[in-house]
Amino acid sequence: LARGDTLSGLLSAMEGVHLDARGWALTVEHLSPPADSATATVALCAVAQRFRHPPAVHPGPGDPRFVVLQTASVGYILARVLAAQDAALGPEGDLSAAWKLRPFTFEAATDLELAKVAVGLSRARPGRDVVFDPCMGSGTVICAAAAMGLRAVGADANPRMVEGARLNLAHAAAELRGTAASGALEEAVLLGPCDARGALPAEVLAALAPGSSDGEPGRVAVISNLPWGRGLRVAQDGPGGMEAYLEGIVASVAAQAPMAVVVLITGDPARRIFDAVRSPARLAVTAEVPILSRGGRGQCFMTRAERVIESDD
Repeated sequence: LARGDTLSGLLSAMEGVHLDARGWALTVEHLSPPADSATATVALCAVAQRFRHPPAVHPGPGDPRFVVLQTASVGYILARVLAAQDAALGPEGDLSAAWKLRPFTFEAATDLELAKVAVGLSRARPGRDVVFDPCMGSGTVICAAAAMGLRAVGADANPRMVEGARLNLAHAAAELRGTAASGALEEAVLLGPCDARGALPAEVLAALAPGSSDGEPGRVAVISNLPWGRGLRVAQDGPGGMEAYLEGIVASVAAQAPMAVVVLITGDPARRIFDAVRSPARLAVTAEVPILSRGGRGQCFMTRAERVIESDD
């Protein structure tokens, strides 16, 4: 939202930012000692005074959260937290430990940490939006989304994947019994086998109904590590093969889901997939992120696209 080399610089940059959130929470994190002498408490109080409305007394999962990052190299950054996880959901936490022991996997299965990055990139909002993975494979994206407090719906054209994902989510929920993540994993909806190019499932479209609190509809966040390379899981029969299949999924989402956002994990940049969809409602690429594997031995790409409405002319 704003950045400054010093705390005073950050406060100056915030003058053009409209902080109208209600019931918010704010934290300060020291990533390295700042260039100036401002303490975390001073930074917290100074930034908090720029909000127009009071903070939450006891912040809940759905309340807006903000963070001030203090670093020696970048200075001060004010950012809104789009997704957060507690220690149990981290790389060394209980969720990762449970997922490593899941009963079903295959060579091209999605890494859990990669899935959590993709969910964060979608900017899906807990309690309001729904995450839909139309090529869910072993269910890793569904696991990450559910554990991060999001409604999650998964589907796959391969019946072996559907059954394997069910086994995996049941295993993770049992391993985390008694935690909020366990309940969320049990509530995840798995469908299939089905073709994701048709009508969106009713469980996904339900998210588009206006919310009970403010009347604002939810968003559909389609997140998927799509079949590519040796991990191909969908038949390539017909003109266009795999690329045509992916274009069909994107076109279906663009036509049915207002304000949809799609995050694809692919072997190559996926901009061409979105560019191929030509309709009054299409998805425009808003982010392309190269991801290096641990040790830098491999690379994939995350591409985020969001719906834009174009005029007839």
